[in-house]
Amino acid sequence: MKHVIVCLFVGLLGAAAAKSAEPPMPLKDVPMKLESLKIDQLHKYKWVSVVQNGTNTESKDYGVLVVSSKFAKKKLQFHDTITLGASYNGTIFDRRLVYPEENLFAPEQATIDITGGGKTVHQLDYEKGKATFIEFSGGTNTQQWTFADGMLTFDALLRIVPLLPRDTGRVYTFQEYAEPFLFRTHKAEQKDGPYTISCEGTEKVTVGKRSYDCVRFRLDLKSADVRTDFWVGANNLVVKFVDVLPKGADASFLEATLQE
Repeated sequence: MKHVIVCLFVGLLGAAAAKSAEPPMPLKDVPMKLESLKIDQLHKYKWVSVVQNGTNTESKDYGVLVVSSKFAKKKLQFHDTITLGASYNGTIFDRRLVYPEENLFAPEQATIDITGGGKTVHQLDYEKGKATFIEFSGGTNTQQWTFADGMLTFDALLRIVPLLPRDTGRVYTFQEYAEPFLFRTHKAEQKDGPYTISCEGTEKVTVGKRSYDCVRFRLDLKSADVRTDFWVGANNLVVKFVDVLPKGADASFLEATLQE
């Protein structure tokens, strides 16, 4: 009997090891059910910056993120607005993207408007492979953009993470990422390997007075020094996400929580 138990235990360990040893899967190859995105949705997140100094933790308002999704004419339309807090001059980043429903890794259109000091600047206009944007110097720059390997934007990321299989230890890979504010992109360097999203396991998250049973995913852009954790609830929404900031930044991390 003892021998049987030992064999059973070893077998279970072997099965667990085999599961965690599954090779990484390209993110764009993951089957995703987009039905939840094919309805009008709007969600709001409160964003705070947190400074940790030993046992002391100080947080202050960073901004508000409002994300909306709409499906029309076989296109997925994302409209995301970041309004920074007063201590960050209240600047507004208004971003709109249009994707074909069959591909959330190659936007067909993208625009970014930035409002601050009573003035709005049309910072980016992208369509049909041509991107025109305003440089910080005030000059206009035009580039041809292609997404041969697919590009993951922050906007698409918030919608995609809840659709991923929730198998602890599973890793998904991609090559290019666009940040949430401007359309600054990062491309994985060959020496560091591809960027990854990994399923880290289940955790309970409390937002205000409400508790959520969540699965945590981690975005890791090693060569770009970017790491973000996402907690996805049973409601198929990102309940919280936390950006760990590099050393030398004004804060230790940025934390955004869903407001329901």
